[in-house]
Amino acid sequence: MSGAKKRKVDRECRVFNKEWTTKYLFTEHRSTAVCLICQETVAVFKEYNISRHFATKHANYASNQSTKEREANAQRLAANLQAQQNFFHRQTAIHESSTKASFMLSFKLAKASKPLSEGEFLKECMVETAGVLCPESKDKFEKISLSRRTVTRHVELIDEDITSDLNKKAESFTLYSLALDESNDVKDTAQLLIFIRGINNTFEITEEFLTMESLKGKTRGEDLYDRVSAVIENMKLPWSKLINVTTDGSPNLTGKNVGLLRRIQNKVKDENPDQDVIFLPCIIHQESLCKSVLQLNHVVNPVVKLVNFIRARGLQHRQFITFLEETDADHQDLLYHSCVHWLSLGKVFQRVWELKEEIGAFLELLRKAGEFPELSNKSWLCDFAFAVDIFSHMNELNVKLQGKDQFVHDMYTNVKAFKSKLAFFSRV
Repeated sequence: MSGAKKRKVDRECRVFNKEWTTKYLFTEHRSTAVCLICQETVAVFKEYNISRHFATKHANYASNQSTKEREANAQRLAANLQAQQNFFHRQTAIHESSTKASFMLSFKLAKASKPLSEGEFLKECMVETAGVLCPESKDKFEKISLSRRTVTRHVELIDEDITSDLNKKAESFTLYSLALDESNDVKDTAQLLIFIRGINNTFEITEEFLTMESLKGKTRGEDLYDRVSAVIENMKLPWSKLINVTTDGSPNLTGKNVGLLRRIQNKVKDENPDQDVIFLPCIIHQESLCKSVLQLNHVVNPVVKLVNFIRARGLQHRQFITFLEETDADHQDLLYHSCVHWLSLGKVFQRVWELKEEIGAFLELLRKAGEFPELSNKSWLCDFAFAVDIFSHMNELNVKLQGKDQFVHDMYTNVKAFKSKLAFFSRV
């Protein structure tokens, strides 16, 4: 005969009896019985356990009180307990809100590429503002931690969370593609940017910036391949699911024998002999090649020389700004041209064209007009006007080709429409 089964209390569906509050000075809190006198808890709603606690520890408490006095005393103790619970809950909520705000502001600082030490200055501004707009909430802003060390730690945690989320999504990719861009920063350090786009079985598309790899030494195809290979293996992505690689067309990326793309093709073939990787040059990079086809150096060089003449010399630059203010010009300064971002040339041309009369008058004032005879040459001005128009249209196309969630057929439609527009311009 088997032994008697042990009774499980959680299956007995015991409930707290409200009469115990007055009789034993107990109340219910979070599915447990709490003593209103000493705040000790009794896990099981059983009158024997509750009465034993009261008889053992508080036998003489309020023994001379009448029923009404005992009931009023119980209500007072219950209200005090509730106030304590609300206080701790409120403090916990304030702490959680402060931590959440600290994470949000740290993310904003990192996303805007601001120094992480500016968190303290940001907090100081918020506290001063709160003291004027909402003095009753000033202490809440003071509890937000935005020290440099805290912001750094929060940014690291955010990075880990984003990376973890991307890793989880990458596990479900059925196919994925990479976009690579290699260029030098202001310190001539080569930076390899890697973007990834993947799709899963439910046709959900994920497009994210994967990583930035700094190349301190050489930037041969072998060096680039080692970095890309390490990133893919760290993400635990199978090479057999790589379907496309897009690059900016530099030789170390597209070399036929030892370039990065050749090495990637060989690696994919080793994993899956039937798999062919599609290699595409960046559409925006192809657009940038149009500059060399236009043959506008006779316009570009004088304009760049003119901008540098005014902006590269401090005294002349200050005099030019003052001159524009005195003449109530539409703009307050000229723009610099960046060779790295060549499409900035369109904005520079537009600004110079709109200020050409003020620039001519300023050069006459400095007696330097003879150094720039192009400004009085009607034929050159016609070519300059053409360059302003064509670069403005190319800048507009460039903006349409940028951004996330862009697909090849959308880009092709924009490029085709631009070609049709050029054909129309040639007939006008």
